[in-house]
Amino acid sequence: LYAAEAWASWRRVVEPAPERVFPPVLARLSAGRDVLAADYLEAWEELRSIRAESRETVAGLDALLCPTSAILPPLAR
Repeated sequence: LYAAEAWASWRRVVEPAPERVFPPVLARLSAGRDVLAADYLEAWEELRSIRAESRETVAGLDALLCPTSAILPPLAR
């Protein structure tokens, strides 16, 4: 989902001048270029199912600790 949404948000900026985008960021953004609508919608359905199951799992908890970043930023050189 992230890749398709990122590409949809940034493609008008990236496509005219991809050389102006940091290569690791360009790779992440470009990963969403070829995502099919059917795959995107299916992923949303799966996410809804996971969310429902997760709500049941954590229903009695007072807190849930999670990492602050799912993907580490690229190293600057």
